[in-house]
Amino acid sequence: MNTLMAPGTNSAATPDAEVVLSIRGLNTYYHTKRRMVKACQSVNLDLRKGEVFSLVGESACGKSTLGMTLMNLLPDRTELGGEVVFEGRNLLTLASEELRQIRGKKIALIFQDPMTRMDPLMTVEEHFSETLKSHEDIERKEARRRAAVALDAVGVPPSRLRDYPHQFSGGMRQRIMIALALVFHPALLIADEATTSLDVVVQAQILRLLRQLKDRYGLTILNITHDLGVVAEISDRVAVMYGGRVVEQGTAEEVFHRAAHPYTKGLLSSVIHMGSTSLSWIDGMPPDLGHPLPGCPYTPRCDRRVPVCDGGFPDERELSPTHRFCCVNPSGEGPGASGGREARPGEGRRGGASPR
Repeated sequence: MNTLMAPGTNSAATPDAEVVLSIRGLNTYYHTKRRMVKACQSVNLDLRKGEVFSLVGESACGKSTLGMTLMNLLPDRTELGGEVVFEGRNLLTLASEELRQIRGKKIALIFQDPMTRMDPLMTVEEHFSETLKSHEDIERKEARRRAAVALDAVGVPPSRLRDYPHQFSGGMRQRIMIALALVFHPALLIADEATTSLDVVVQAQILRLLRQLKDRYGLTILNITHDLGVVAEISDRVAVMYGGRVVEQGTAEEVFHRAAHPYTKGLLSSVIHMGSTSLSWIDGMPPDLGHPLPGCPYTPRCDRRVPVCDGGFPDERELSPTHRFCCVNPSGEGPGASGGREARPGEGRRGGASPR
């Protein structure tokens, strides 16, 4: 593992810290006219108070669906199973009004592109007023005061409350979205690709801001991303998703320096850094979640596959109290010795996938 991708020093939650959100056996299936898409299968995760938990994987692995499931922002024809326990209640079984009282106030969400999430005909003040009034009977003067406090906390001058979204840069719009999410001081903040549309300089500023807000307010942050650089910069713990399943999870240190699953190793080896002299990638394409394989979903792309891999999804194995993975042949006793393949001279990248 090269030092450029080493996890940063974060004030991680202790292993015995309070569990804010517990996910057990979560299934999220989309029913379409032609087939059923199993976007999340048998997901088990615990998010602890005061930590940044990153969910990483390539496109269409189910990570954003998991975030939407927590907020119940799903199409009508969606089948849910398992438990998502928050404050002693299963979010999957709550009535719509009970869930509305939680959504936005106790569990908040930052979307990927703020320009498509903000009404271009509403001022920043009107966005805050609408958000606050959705949960509280509040006067306009008090709403304006709380909006100003929230904007100031994320580095946006309160004097710009009467400006419109198009009058801000992309980074400033994302700061406003963060302020809107934090105006109620939620217990859990879901950041779904919150820095993807930003340049690297602004991205670093937003990541630094999220860390500061986490420490100031004791937030738990679920960071959903495909970018391993973001994961290394901000995370306390990491879960890797593939084919709708969590294939590995552990502390950032464990996942980056002692990765066990072939897919995790493939992702890490495909990262380009200043010392790179060749390209590496994962052969093949992500699985079709509408036609899931009976065994491990990574089997067609895995150079460590053995016959038992086709028989069923492997049981979880424990490397430490915090580090677990799902693979029957992590040592590579089968053919090949790494999750990725190095490019030969004259070759470019093929139809595989790698993080930015």
